Amino acid sequence: MASKGRPKGSKNKSNVAVEKRLDELGFDVIEFMVKLATNTLPCWLCHGKKNVYVPKNQRRVDEPERQTCPQCEGTGVDCFDNASRVKAASRLMDSVHPKLASKTVERTTRRIVVARLAHLSPEQRAVVEDEIANHPGNDPDSE
Repeated sequence: MASKGRPKGSKNKSNVAVEKRLDELGFDVIEFMVKLATNTLPCWLCHGKKNVYVPKNQRRVDEPERQTCPQCEGTGVDCFDNASRVKAASRLMDSVHPKLASKTVERTTRRIVVARLAHLSPEQRAVVEDEIANHPGNDPDSE
């Protein structure tokens, strides 16, 4: 019995609409994420020019009409916290390299733990390996 609906792997209507709108606006999501991750995204206020125009009624008489951008403090780039930059880099990595299966990560972690405990005596190492083997998350049948 064939299933109805869109084929596996195809995009739904909402995703297609969003992609079309981004194309119309000339917005490149990957470029934006790279600039965010590398801290080279131009300031939203001065657009990377490092200074902004301040109207006469918003400045003192002795101040110039073009002043250092208060948002980026004259750097020309938006200053994001490290967490935002790491998240952007992580999302980019997810699109380039598929996520590892959680079981693969668990097996790799167990191997690293055992390798790092190599300095223990054979008896101590046997106890640790037994603990790892009997851990509730370790199901050899699921591999």
